[in-house]
Amino acid sequence: MERRRGVVNIFHILWVCCVISMTEIHYSNASFTGVTQKILGGPLDGLIGVFGDFNMDKKTDVFAITDNGHKIELYMKDGNSSYLLHIQQSATISRTEDTITSVASGDFDGDFQIDVLITTKPNSDPLSVNVPTKAFVYWGNITAMEYGPPSLVTDQLSDQPLVMDCDGDMIPDIFGADMTGKKMFWKTMINDSRKFVEEPLLGRESQHLVVPNSNAFLDLTGNFAADLFMVTSSNGSSDVTFEIWSYMAGTDDELNTWQFNKGYSPPTKPQIAHLGVSTFADMNADSFLDHILPVCFNDNCTKGAIYVKFLGPMDSPWTPMFNLTQLDYDKKTWGFVPPSEHLTDFTVLPLVARTGDFNLDTFNDVLVLVQSGVKGSFQRRIVLLENVGDSLQPAWVTDPTNDIISPVLATFIDIQRTGQLDIIIVNQTSGGNQHDYDIYLMDNILAIDAYFVQMEILSGLCKTNCPLSSSIPYGVAQPGPVVRYETTSSIGQPQMTGGSQLSQSAYFSLQLPYVLLGLGQNPNFVDTLMVGVPGPTQEGTQNKRVHEWTSVIPNSQLIVIPDPLDKPNDWISKILIIPGQSVLLTGIILICTCVVLTLTAAFLHLKERKDDEKEKRQEAHRFHFDAM
Repeated sequence: MERRRGVVNIFHILWVCCVISMTEIHYSNASFTGVTQKILGGPLDGLIGVFGDFNMDKKTDVFAITDNGHKIELYMKDGNSSYLLHIQQSATISRTEDTITSVASGDFDGDFQIDVLITTKPNSDPLSVNVPTKAFVYWGNITAMEYGPPSLVTDQLSDQPLVMDCDGDMIPDIFGADMTGKKMFWKTMINDSRKFVEEPLLGRESQHLVVPNSNAFLDLTGNFAADLFMVTSSNGSSDVTFEIWSYMAGTDDELNTWQFNKGYSPPTKPQIAHLGVSTFADMNADSFLDHILPVCFNDNCTKGAIYVKFLGPMDSPWTPMFNLTQLDYDKKTWGFVPPSEHLTDFTVLPLVARTGDFNLDTFNDVLVLVQSGVKGSFQRRIVLLENVGDSLQPAWVTDPTNDIISPVLATFIDIQRTGQLDIIIVNQTSGGNQHDYDIYLMDNILAIDAYFVQMEILSGLCKTNCPLSSSIPYGVAQPGPVVRYETTSSIGQPQMTGGSQLSQSAYFSLQLPYVLLGLGQNPNFVDTLMVGVPGPTQEGTQNKRVHEWTSVIPNSQLIVIPDPLDKPNDWISKILIIPGQSVLLTGIILICTCVVLTLTAAFLHLKERKDDEKEKRQEAHRFHFDAM
């Protein structure tokens, strides 16, 4: 009995040590270190345009605009280099007759290969809003690792377009407006011609899209179906309206149509001089996506704020979550970059707040570009604003000693798909009569072991005869799917959050081709995980294209193939597990515990054998009176 109690006590002590090692970890301030040389082999050339997965190896590739807007180069990992990314020369897109102003991606013809959508303007005036924008699609060819001849989408765009799925067939379409203000969809004809056909968006024709636009394709009404978001104003008016349109299912012989759902206005007090580009993320961890709006209160943007409108079951008023006066860094006055100041020579980089959960605490954080000084001697910095639940607090600022002296753009990236978000930055350098742009990588060295789930929702269009190999998941990441989870935290409280995949594409939105949701320091199974893909809905009803998974393992990558599209119970899923530090630590402690218990049991067994032998010897020499 005493020996058993000793074993139990040893096991209990080791288990307590294991629990302490897993739980006594606290969130700390953000910490990032430069790994550009180590991971990339030095700064890459270009302005990051879009992220994608060109060869479908489940690694994140980077498309960058180079040569002052005349080339698109693909940085990818092919196993032939010791560094993570390098140029795939065969996939370079060159345009000398005009200037590339933006780039987006999608499988526009449903052939399971990622295509590239670019917009261009004349070389003579690439920054003018009065010159029409042309849009082209370059068709991907994975076998040859190149992009084929382009197809013209339109040469009369008034602004950069949105990649979306306007009819719910899992083949991306294009939305925008022409130079007359008419709002249009451009859909691919699925045949060998690869031509695009126009389809007008009917209703509210007097409202024109604001330039630069904030068009988005995501669920803003809470029914798991993607809505169309746009910012409009009446012709000749400065009054702005945020509009939400829903894709409604037709009844009887009627066709499915896009219908205006609701609209609302920007914040009114204090008076706003400039509106930034709207973005969307779950900022209060209620699983609903919220509207994030950076604004300037004066023309030179030295006064500004970031507002959030929480779009849950009960719409809230605009809430200021960050004011520039909170940024007390280096004893300088910092402001946003005003629209009148162009950060590049060939395209517009508007005021935008890019989001991501860098510490996986379920609350999305924000990256913004700020500057200080007077014209001709500006100092620029990238600032990470940590979401602490009710406000955004400055947590990290770029250090110019890392050669990032004049950043123009930054966003989150999980370049190695480990579930931890790093920061990738574009820095501007002078090169003769024009500017050069270098890409730097900052590694997230946050000293905690938080958990996550990562979702990638594909098209499901390829079942057999897929390019390269039938073992590759069936399709390209789609715009518009919504993801939500609900679970119980480690302290027994309800926990939830949500996200959307590829909801925006214009003006360097730089969204990752998957959804990454933080679980905090909660190693429990995720109770329910729900995914909805774009489709028509009836008024007041939820999307039927929704699948729910239960008891999902934390630190997992879930690849969802929604096929058959209208039978979500039959959807296919593939799951990959990424063990975290505490999982490895628990494994080591468990092994050590087993070793200690084995040694203890062996020692006690050996001691017991010796005691038995000693007792036998004593018994042999004992005088037995019964024998007399």
